[in-house]
Amino acid sequence: MDEVEPHDPAEESASTTRQRAAEDLFDEIRVLPEEARESAIEAGSDDPWVRAEVRSLLRFDGPTVPTHGCGHGPARAPGFDADLDELRGIS
Repeated sequence: MDEVEPHDPAEESASTTRQRAAEDLFDEIRVLPEEARESAIEAGSDDPWVRAEVRSLLRFDGPTVPTHGCGHGPARAPGFDADLDELRGIS
């Protein structure tokens, strides 16, 4: 059996601090116009990991689409206009 490395609370704390810094910066950046974001990211942190994490979060940030079964009807991607019943072979 492999030996388990001891848990280092200081390492976890540093990781948590960096993640929180990335999330805080993301919250500030996401409301800016796209053309202002890059310079704000650079000015917002001197930690390359934090800046990269903010850029990653921004790539996945966008309008949400309700999921199927949430009570608001079937989820449809923007521009998707196919008749779902026809695709299922119901009509």
